Formats: sequence, structure tokens, C-alpha cells
Amino acid sequence: MNIRGYLKRGFIYLKKNGFRSTVRRGLTAVSEKNPNRYRAWIRLAEKEEKTEEFEYDPLISVCMPVYDPEIRWLKEAVASVMAQTYKNWELCIADDKSSDVNVRNTLEGYDDKRIKIVWREENGHISKATNSAVEIAEGEFIALLDNDDLLSPNALYEIVKLLNRCPDADIIYSDEDKTDEKGRRYEPFFKPDYSPHTLLSLNCISHLGVYRRSVFERLGGFRSEYDGSQDYDMALRFADITDKIYHIPKILYHWRVLKTSAAFDISAKDYAYSAAKAALEDTAARRNYSARVNEVKNSSFFEMEFLPSEEDFVSIIIPVRDKPEITEACIKSVYEKTEFGNFEIIIADNGSKEEKTLRLFEKYKKKDNFTVVNTDFTFNFSRINNIAAKTAKGNILLFLNNDTEVITPDWLGRMAGAASAEDVGCVGAKLIYANDRVQHCGVILGAGGVAGHCGVGVHKNERGYFGRLALMYDYSAVTAACLAVRKSLFEKVGGFDEKLAVAFNDVDFCLRVRKTGVYNVCLPSVCLYHYESVSRGNDMAPDKIQRFMGEINYMHKKWGRLVENDPFYNINLSLDPDYLFTPDITRRYRSDM
Repeated sequence: MNIRGYLKRGFIYLKKNGFRSTVRRGLTAVSEKNPNRYRAWIRLAEKEEKTEEFEYDPLISVCMPVYDPEIRWLKEAVASVMAQTYKNWELCIADDKSSDVNVRNTLEGYDDKRIKIVWREENGHISKATNSAVEIAEGEFIALLDNDDLLSPNALYEIVKLLNRCPDADIIYSDEDKTDEKGRRYEPFFKPDYSPHTLLSLNCISHLGVYRRSVFERLGGFRSEYDGSQDYDMALRFADITDKIYHIPKILYHWRVLKTSAAFDISAKDYAYSAAKAALEDTAARRNYSARVNEVKNSSFFEMEFLPSEEDFVSIIIPVRDKPEITEACIKSVYEKTEFGNFEIIIADNGSKEEKTLRLFEKYKKKDNFTVVNTDFTFNFSRINNIAAKTAKGNILLFLNNDTEVITPDWLGRMAGAASAEDVGCVGAKLIYANDRVQHCGVILGAGGVAGHCGVGVHKNERGYFGRLALMYDYSAVTAACLAVRKSLFEKVGGFDEKLAVAFNDVDFCLRVRKTGVYNVCLPSVCLYHYESVSRGNDMAPDKIQRFMGEINYMHKKWGRLVENDPFYNINLSLDPDYLFTPDITRRYRSDM
């Protein structure tokens, strides 16, 4: 591309996204060339902050089970606690009958009354050892630390800082990274805020996990049958009884990568993998879910598959304006590839004129679960779907673009099952371009200005950032190119906002659904091809750009705060669509988060 081409492209981006986003994009593109991007983020983001006096300064009990660690790592772990800027802590150590005498000699050498040690008489493994550490704890909260990992110097300070704002917290967790034997930090996990369905796929609470001790004890502590994933089991049981779960978007824990640790290779602790699945199965039973736990192929993760009931009936609403070839491909794929049979198809015809399209409608009208609704007016995606939804017989609505094709035969059953769950709102799918690259797997607010798709351009088989393209994750929004929702919930929020005729109507709808207290999820196990905007054209065409810009302004005015900081993304990650899930060294590090 020549200079003129770059300037033209830059002007279009500026007009669409504004000055600040354009500057951020330029800085991000330059910084991306730096191979030490995370190190650059560390230098900018982790500047020493002034500490403050707290009105509420609870005792934090750091609980550490110990069993034959390398002495140098044990010393560094203890040193990381002693170096805390917050001083009202105690370190409760339970030695699980280590065979190395140097462990006892090392621990007995500490002359600090805040360090308390219990010497277990028999080896009981990690759950029993940690429970022993908790038994000697006196703090209101316990913070878990492995005997070869590290706390950031400000870890407990940030915990107490949050507790002064949110004294009702029962669990607090932070972002984390890994550190190698030379102290080099890498692979940061910048986590979303509390996401209950994400937690059903992977343990995003652990590291740094801080628990209210009274609740921990009421639950009976860790359970030995889940050794290796005992912290996952505990987080799931906490989530049964509380939603007072808070996230600090800062790296407060460094997971030591050793050849014998799960941080290095999950196969190093196969028992932990089995225990995680057992913990999820027990959770499904406790919560009376109609669900099964599936292993996610080529990963160490799992998927909670919610199952539809026999009473569930899905109304598939497909807006159409001619393009009979792609419309027939969509309809045909639904009828021929869908295993779940309780559905109807409602065609929302937005003024089709071609004879071939009309003959197509007549062909499928012979089926008793196929109808056509007339929506012949100036294109307004929201109004078209709202009108069609009024005729729907199903308890579940599924909005589907006509430029899609079914790939996975169990797609409709999976989406109906998830949409039926009480705490689930909108359900999205992984949509794939014809070249087998991802077009959509959830929506990130603020990406590119208002909202952008997760996973764009990545091969369909890649797992993405901490499983984003392979696991059920909670999102602020999903695309209505394939979106399922209970009809009662659709009606409760008033359907799609007809002021948003072309763009962001699905994002706005999902945000209003989220405000009712349920969560929107995306299911990567559900895959469809999506030939984006084939039937309607480009939203950035000259005849649509003015309306499109108006809808951008409308979304910023209505949802500005969320657009700036998506709770299901992370403030430390880039919002540039080309660099999603990379550390953003251009965004202000928010010390007040």
C-alpha cells in the first residue's frame, strides 16, 4: 500500500473510532514490533505506588502447605510474604512430613512471630496439609500460596484496598503470570471479572485466591478426593453460596514453572486433570443441572454442556432479502444437519422480489414448521426481528443470518440447553469464514471503538487466549448472526432497539439482557460458517456511513462506561482489533481498580 493508501485507511479509521483510539492504534502497532512486549508492560504498569492508611486493616493469613520443596524456592516464597508492603499478615505453614531435613531447618530458622508452623505427623497430601495450615490461621481472610511460588510485594495491600471498598467480599482473585527458574516473567493471564460460566470451564479464581475464612470453614475446607484441583473444587463450592466474588486486574501472583509442576505441563499432574473433571461433575449434581461434563479436545479443559428438555421448542428467525442461493444453503443446512428436532423456521422476508426466492419459499412452506412473515419496509434489522419474534411459537428464539451454514449437528440442542439455564441470557456460537478462519467467538466492548469480535482471523482449531476459542466463556455480548435467548427474556427487555437499524443492535440487546442479572455466553463447540454481510452489503458503504456513525455515537452515549472497560475482558489488554489479548502498553494503568 502506498502513502496515499495508508493515509486514506487512517482517515477512515479516525472517522469511525475517534482521535484517542486512532493514536492508541498507532502506538500499539509500533510497540507490537517489540519482542519483549510483556516486559515493556511491566515497566510501565507496575510502578511503585504510594500506600495509604486503611480504616479497615484485617489480618490476612497466608496459608502455605509444604512438602519437600527445593530450599531456594521455599526461601523465595517465604521472602515474598515478608516483603509485603501491607504488614498485618501471618504466614501459616503446614509441613506435610517432609523427608528433607533441610526443610525443617530452614523453617525453624525464621525469627518472626508472624510465621506459624504446624508439623504434620503423617503425609496427607495437599488438601489435608492446607487444611492444617488454615486450622492455625486467625485472620478473617486466608490467601493461598504454593511453596515454590511468589506473591507480588503489593499483593496483600491490593487485597485490603479492595476490602475497604467492598467489605462484603467472600472471594478475591487477581491476575497472574508465570516465572521461570531464572525469575523471568511471561504468559500473563489477564482475567475477566467474575464469570460464573467461564468458571465451569477453567479455574480463573486460583492465583491469587483469597477466601473468607468463616465460609471456607463452613464448607469443611478442602476435600482430599479432589487433590490437585482442590482449589478449583473450593471455588466452585463458594460460588454455590455467594456471588460476592471480586477481581483485581493486577498481576499479584507469580506461578513458578518447574518441570514437575502443572504450570510446565499438565501431564505432570494427571491426577489434577481427573480431579478437575470430578469437581465439575459434582458441581452439576449439587446444582441440579441437566448437563454433562465433556473433555475439550487437545486441551486440559472441560465444557459443561447444558442439555435441552423435551419441552424446549426453538423458533429460528432468519431475515431474508433475496439472495436465494445463500438463503437455501442456510435453510437446507438447518433441516439436514440439525439433530435437535423441536424447531420451526420463520423467514422474515424484507421485500424479496426475485422469482427464484419466492419459489424457494413456496418449496419449504410444504413443511409444517416453516413460515414466512412479511417485513417489507426500509431495512431495519431490529424491527424485522421484533416483528418476526411476535409470531414465534417457541419458548426459545434463535436469530440466524441467512448467510450462515450449520457445521456441528448438535448445534441447536447445545444452544437451546444453554439458553434454558436460569442464569444464562444470550447464547452465541463460533462463526467461521469460508477459509476456516474465525469470524466471531464473542464480542469485546471497546474493541475498535464500540465493539469487536473475539478471534477474528484465527484458525478455527486454535484454542485462543486461555481457551477463549475453545471454552464456554461469559461475554458482555454475542452477535445476532447466531443468537439464542428465551422468548420470555426477549420480551422482558423489549426486544431489539429499533433506533439501531443496522449496527450494534445485538450488542445493545445483550447489554440490556445482562442488566437483568443473567449472563451472556458464547459456545465455541457450536460452529457455523458465516459469509458475513453477503446478503446485505458492507455497513461502511457510502450510503450507510452516516447512519452507521450515528449508531456509534448512540452506543457511546448509552453505554460509554462499559465500552471503555468491558468487565468480561481486562483493562490491561489492547482494544485494537488487530492486537486483542496482548498487553496494552498504551492504556493508563488504573491504580484505583
